[in-house]
Amino acid sequence: MKKDKTRHIPIHNPVYLAMGHHLASGLKEISYRSRIRRDAGKISFERDTDYCRKVRAYYRCYGLRGIDCYWHELFRKTSGIESVEYVPENLFYRFIEPHHNELELARAYADKSLYRDRFGDLVKTPRNIMWKGRGIYQNDKKENIGLRGAVDSLLSMQGRFVIKPSLISGGGRKVALLEIGKGRLSLNQDPVDPDELLGKYEEHFVIQELIHQDRRLDGFNPDSVNSVKVMTLRKDQEIVFLNAYLRFGRRGSVTDNVKSGGLMAGVNSHGELTGLAISGSFVKFEAHPDTGLAFRGPYPGFADIVKRALLLHERLPYFRFVTWDMVLDDEGEVVLIEVNLSQQDVRGYQLLGGPVFGAYTDWILRETFLG
Repeated sequence: MKKDKTRHIPIHNPVYLAMGHHLASGLKEISYRSRIRRDAGKISFERDTDYCRKVRAYYRCYGLRGIDCYWHELFRKTSGIESVEYVPENLFYRFIEPHHNELELARAYADKSLYRDRFGDLVKTPRNIMWKGRGIYQNDKKENIGLRGAVDSLLSMQGRFVIKPSLISGGGRKVALLEIGKGRLSLNQDPVDPDELLGKYEEHFVIQELIHQDRRLDGFNPDSVNSVKVMTLRKDQEIVFLNAYLRFGRRGSVTDNVKSGGLMAGVNSHGELTGLAISGSFVKFEAHPDTGLAFRGPYPGFADIVKRALLLHERLPYFRFVTWDMVLDDEGEVVLIEVNLSQQDVRGYQLLGGPVFGAYTDWILRETFLG
């Protein structure tokens, strides 16, 4: 018998594991730096060496060198606010968020099909009509119905619903309007049969009742739910409000996500719109481009939305940072749309309102990098 001369790499060796982590980390850094240069290239601004010098001096206090100033330049340009405390995305995603949040638990805690079980006594949530996870189909009573039962249920439904991935739907990915009547289905107004629909959503998905938002929000865009994104922080034994910004969809779009063509709009801590909105390509607006309604006045239910977010965060002890997507409905109740626990957005607020961590920036950076 010939001796096997194949070299087996000891993949569980700590040295190889460390090398793999270092390589993956380096590739992520290259990706983030490439992204900001690509995105910043959508608008023109002059590089300010003096400003960059101040930024790097500030971050050296936390043991960080070679900070990429493109983030600060972009945020200063769009918001009109100069600050050394802006947080680059690469720092947040690579170091800050993983340090403060138990990311391996994020998918389960963020499952949209379980919001009512986990938070239903504190906030209104959309009613689930059907759910699928790991090959299991359930109806609104959480009864297992199987694939055939799911098809039969779809054919018997009447009305307009929303279908979305139950675990990950960032950027509005695969969030669609589902209309059913007389045994016929359409997905974003395109005809679809039940088997084709279920094939499009192979993994985890949920079908929910539509949210009917406060009529004042319809004035901006009646086709989408125009939500507020609230970020909260667990600081020691206290839950505090960090920031918020608004999202407005465009005509004909069921989602308000920027990646789906929506707009981000500024709002102050009292819930008053700041008069500024911005698109994903950094075009600024003072009024909605489709309806002409100015980005001024109060956002309906803002104070109650923030209050609910602070209460809800108490239920998530493994996560210091949580971002909540919420809206006020036409019955005057706050509705929880989505809980974000990983890859949370730190760009939107900074494009509009200054550093994302505000008065807590020093505490967060010290906790993360100086421990």
